[in-house]
Amino acid sequence: MLEIGAGGGSVSFILKKRYDVTVLNTALPDFPYCEYITERGGLCAFLDGETVLPFAKFSFDAIHHSWVYHSLTPARWREVLLEQNRILRPGGYLWISDGLSYAQLKTIKYLLLHQLGYKVLYEDEIKQKSIIVTFASNPYEVTWESILVKPNTLKNDLSQCK
Repeated sequence: MLEIGAGGGSVSFILKKRYDVTVLNTALPDFPYCEYITERGGLCAFLDGETVLPFAKFSFDAIHHSWVYHSLTPARWREVLLEQNRILRPGGYLWISDGLSYAQLKTIKYLLLHQLGYKVLYEDEIKQKSIIVTFASNPYEVTWESILVKPNTLKNDLSQCK
């Protein structure tokens, strides 16, 4: 499992009791969480989770990120998810939890569900009517949590998704 932006690694350490978990923290080197993760027996790397990740195709059975990419534009979300799709094995799980604008959510769902053929195992979408906040230039309109399953076969040629 790959946990991007792991914070203190709480999710990964719960799952580590049963699964082989790799923790990826995308923070700056002076961020204290990596030390905390390694003290608990985890692996932590200082990598930019918005770039090409240094893992081979189909390296992970599951990828989790929570409240890491909310400030990205819809176009950047697309790039990040295509990279995560590359390193997630067929039949693997993608677990996303974030605060999003409707434009971000539409982009994410269209790419994952319609273009790449992921199936929804769990989804919760909560509208944020009373909260007026922005992440960079994106309004925070909905909290979306989902667990998606990557198809075992390609729905479309991935080159069409770029």
